[in-house]
Amino acid sequence: MTETRLQITNDSLFRELLVTPTKTVTDEPLLEGDAAVKLVGNTDQGADMVLTPQNGELIVAHSRYLMRNSYFASHIEFQGLATPNDEARMKLVKLLVPFPNAFRFALEQIYSNDQNFYKDNLSAARFVPIFMNAQYFQIEWLILGCTHWFKENWKSIIAQPPFSIYHVDEVSIEKLLANFQDASVKFEIMLGWTRDCTDTDCLPSTRAFVEKNVCFNAIHENQFLDLCNQYQATAEFCVNFKNVCLFLTKMRASYEGMKKAYEKIDNKYDRVKIKCQECAQFFNVYDFNKRCPTGRYRTDHRSDTVEL
Repeated sequence: MTETRLQITNDSLFRELLVTPTKTVTDEPLLEGDAAVKLVGNTDQGADMVLTPQNGELIVAHSRYLMRNSYFASHIEFQGLATPNDEARMKLVKLLVPFPNAFRFALEQIYSNDQNFYKDNLSAARFVPIFMNAQYFQIEWLILGCTHWFKENWKSIIAQPPFSIYHVDEVSIEKLLANFQDASVKFEIMLGWTRDCTDTDCLPSTRAFVEKNVCFNAIHENQFLDLCNQYQATAEFCVNFKNVCLFLTKMRASYEGMKKAYEKIDNKYDRVKIKCQECAQFFNVYDFNKRCPTGRYRTDHRSDTVEL
């Protein structure tokens, strides 16, 4: 059995592939595991279509096996996706895939019908393409497996270029965060996710999303400062400066600690006004370690109103 994997570089070869008769085996039971995976790209066993993602790869496929998947099952009549050819015995179906270079792997998972098949094929570099394609094609068990794998390997995954706000949407991030309780870990994942972000127009929505998913009050001051220092370039995309001031005053951070945090975020500490709950007066961050009119140091007070 010879596997056929072609690129659209030879029109005559493509025409020959499409008109090649195939053996119809619609009454035979579907294969599982490795035996089924070997059919991906193979013209035997009732192949009746050619799938092509936007990278131009041609993959011979079998509608019977694709019917195992809810995405393909709902589009199995192709609803305008198929390009019929009077000379061809197969249908050509063009697909727009989030990561076309990982499309073949998604097909193999669908064919295998084996929920353990993915485990030996995941890596930090391939995680995002596999995870995002799994969501696109609604491969639920692969999505679940990826989220569990992410929990054990998140450090190496967030360092990879594909782990970016430009490739992974908010819904996907929330799925990945669902298995974590540690707020500092969630915050670091968010910082890694926004690492390449340069669009200041998305600042408000991104900060709101981070605030929704990260409990800053559960992060120790030193952890917070270390993470802001590690991700200096993009910390401002994750942190609302006003909320950082609020967080640090509630934690009764030291004057030096607060000043360093402000400098790490966006160097606006000179514009911060903090309201003392004892005397109801606003004071500058420079005066955070001084006494208020009550005679007590402001570091001992609950100061949870911050205005810029």
